[in-house]
Amino acid sequence: MYRDLILETEEPLLSDVIRKLGQLAEQERSLGAEGAPDTRDIRKLVGQIDSSESLVIQQMRRELRMQGKALETERAYVVHRSCQTSVPLA
Repeated sequence: MYRDLILETEEPLLSDVIRKLGQLAEQERSLGAEGAPDTRDIRKLVGQIDSSESLVIQQMRRELRMQGKALETERAYVVHRSCQTSVPLA
């Protein structure tokens, strides 16, 4: 309704979104295309990791991101791992 009356268009213009998604998909396909991903490819896949977190948490984040897990999965694993490490062992 808003689109038809105010914007005076019948279909949303998604060409920019489609083009950007295509570029991102091509980048992901090209990462490690010649075998195992190199350091630069890994940095692109993993993104920024908080260096103030423990090394175990940083490594877990890297592994989850390399596996393509969802952000919510990563958060759940990190919270679960943090709860385990904060409990004193008897």
